[in-house]
Amino acid sequence: MSNDNEGWRPVAEPRTPQRGTRARGAGPRGAGSQGGGLSEAGMRGAGVLAVVAGIAVLLGVGTLLRPAVADSPPAQDPVIGRTNVVCPAPPGGGEARSMVQAVANHQAEDRPGQLTATPVGSDKDAFQVTEAGKGIIRSAPKSTLIVTGERGLATASNAATLTNGSGGANAGLLGATCSKPGNSHLFVGIGARAAWRTELVITNPDDTPAQVDLRFLGAEGQVPVPGGPGIEVAGRQSRVVGVDSLIDVDGPLTVEVVASRGRVAAMARDYRTKGDDPRGADWHPASAAPGTEVIIPGVPDGAGARQLAVVNPGRTAATVQIAALGQQGEFVPAGGDQVDVPPESTALVDLGPGLVEQAAAIKLTSEQPVTGSLRSDAPSEDAGGDKVVPDFAVQAAAAPLRQVGVLPFIGESGLESQLVLSHVGADPVEVTVEVISLAGVEVRSEKISIAASSTVSRSISSPLPAYLVVRTPDNAGVYAGLVQRATGNSDVAGITSFAVSSPDVADRIRPASYDPWSAR
Repeated sequence: MSNDNEGWRPVAEPRTPQRGTRARGAGPRGAGSQGGGLSEAGMRGAGVLAVVAGIAVLLGVGTLLRPAVADSPPAQDPVIGRTNVVCPAPPGGGEARSMVQAVANHQAEDRPGQLTATPVGSDKDAFQVTEAGKGIIRSAPKSTLIVTGERGLATASNAATLTNGSGGANAGLLGATCSKPGNSHLFVGIGARAAWRTELVITNPDDTPAQVDLRFLGAEGQVPVPGGPGIEVAGRQSRVVGVDSLIDVDGPLTVEVVASRGRVAAMARDYRTKGDDPRGADWHPASAAPGTEVIIPGVPDGAGARQLAVVNPGRTAATVQIAALGQQGEFVPAGGDQVDVPPESTALVDLGPGLVEQAAAIKLTSEQPVTGSLRSDAPSEDAGGDKVVPDFAVQAAAAPLRQVGVLPFIGESGLESQLVLSHVGADPVEVTVEVISLAGVEVRSEKISIAASSTVSRSISSPLPAYLVVRTPDNAGVYAGLVQRATGNSDVAGITSFAVSSPDVADRIRPASYDPWSAR
């Protein structure tokens, strides 16, 4: 898989350097090696004059000159021994049951460490895991949780959130792997109308304030935000922003959440209605960074619409080739072989009939970097033919697994789980799938072979709450998603999906840096 982002420029425009900030590397050249006839005393005198002149300049211009503040290091710079993910606050409403599950997988050499969840705005821990291989469930969390892995558990942990709504706006299943902080997040296929409405949950996991800009890309290019898109997020706080409160636009839409100062974790939440009647809800994770080839894993099997959203954030038009990785290999969905996406725009493609109701992954290929997401509808009738409240699940473009993928939420009562494994490559690959209870006991282990450029699926179950581990060869091009559906006599056709991710690529926490000008 190519991850080439060359030529792609973030949607956010470059910020103009502040006055008085000296360009990196700028400054007077030393004169010590230059011939000029100055004696040592003369050089000392010149130095004194320079200091006096500098003081005079500072007194003359007052606060026009700010001290140069070093650029923040990128979010991926490692600080060994500490990582975190952010689990957004569950949606409100008395007809929904929510929970967060956090797990710490065994590693080749288990080392001491801890996994701690702390609510935003609090210094009191919500829960803690101190043993590798074990996990915990927190029911009915009241606020966003910052889950921090330290020392031996820093690169072995993961967390996810799940809401099961029986009625109201949250009718359906809302599930997602908790998000990793960063500087940019792309949400493809969101909505700004009552019939398809999106909220953004933006969290600052650090102690210092963060500044966030929002850029929207619609069907015909950038969508202006009246009054400016800037949002301030205080340290270790979370904000919920309704997209329809910022813009009024129909059709396909993408938002890029850009941290112009600090970093944030972000998750979108989609709601669909028909008049006053709910028609499903789901968490909407950020899509993988744009590339010339991206994969959207975890597409569920079965009937229902499948709507693909593709964004081209660059300034050159993109022709995007669409393929599916199915059970018999790679194929082109009928009626959905390609889409032309104008610069800085979003486009929709109906893939439902072309996928012929099979589990799959979607591959997008383009000379210009693009990314995307898929909305998969559940049938609006149950197995007996009775009408139920429809629901949908969102799958986003994701990164391939790196040796080990970890995902919570296996064995939840009233839900059935389907693991969807896809492989991009010329040769078959073998992976190992393990189901491990929260007490650290292996419930099931299976070796699964995936043919070249194809997909396999497995029903996954456990008698007790458990988590999933997928082990792959390194750089094997394996992608994984978990689909969960409501079972039994439910009045809601609940469906959701989770991307299986590798803990060792979780965000590494950066030390807080003091900027004396952030509060001015």
